[in-house]
Amino acid sequence: MIIAAKEFGAKSVGIERNRLLFWLSHWLVNREKSRNRMRIIKNDLFKEDIRDATIVVIYLSHKLTQQLKMKFRKELKKGTRIVSASHQIDGWKIIRRIKTGHFYSYLYVVH
Repeated sequence: MIIAAKEFGAKSVGIERNRLLFWLSHWLVNREKSRNRMRIIKNDLFKEDIRDATIVVIYLSHKLTQQLKMKFRKELKKGTRIVSASHQIDGWKIIRRIKTGHFYSYLYVVH
């Protein structure tokens, strides 16, 4: 989300359940000049309303990634892009596979 705000001027919201990762993310965001375009929420992604998102980036376990499929179908608009770092969304068409470090990230578009 920092790169999206800095390099592309995107308005971004991060959702983090883990207390330590939330505070680390909050600290990293507050160091940035573009911090007014970023917000970190300490909550569970399953409980947050994400219907206004145009791009969703997740870096979760395979199990949690699969559990999010129903939420994505229910809340996200047609054309919303989803990037899943490390894990494929079973049964969804991969638009693009991108080598990111030691693993792949997968791009999907909600239909």
